[in-house]
Amino acid sequence: MPGPTRMSCKEMAGGCLAARIRVIDRAIQGIYDDALRPLRVRMTQLAILVTISEMGDTSATDIAEVLWLDRSTLSRNLDRIEKRGWVRIEAGEDARTRIVRLTASGRRLIERAGPAWRRSQEEARALMGDRTSDALRDAGTRLMEAGSG
Repeated sequence: MPGPTRMSCKEMAGGCLAARIRVIDRAIQGIYDDALRPLRVRMTQLAILVTISEMGDTSATDIAEVLWLDRSTLSRNLDRIEKRGWVRIEAGEDARTRIVRLTASGRRLIERAGPAWRRSQEEARALMGDRTSDALRDAGTRLMEAGSG
């Protein structure tokens, strides 16, 4: 007869949202990253660029909040995209604030990435189905609007 630990493990293995979302993330992320590889940009980086484009010049802190990224992940990605000339990072009003600006090169990259992104979007929707895709999009939108806290 299984004890509480065995029942807890069975429940966790069979229904853990975090584990399932991680599987979904890896599968979907791979679709987008494969399509964007010729442009030398990863989906995480493109999402940062698109967020900056939508927000205008903004602080790294605001980007992190909208995308629910921790500071080290955002910093690492900002360093990479700055080296490629897609953003310019300048000191803000105080020593702790960094203002991030999309460059003309970053805008061109977003334009060039559009067709690959659209193909990836269609492939991901086909894999997930319309209902699941819409539910995930809506849940993500609610979280992004709420920020990271």
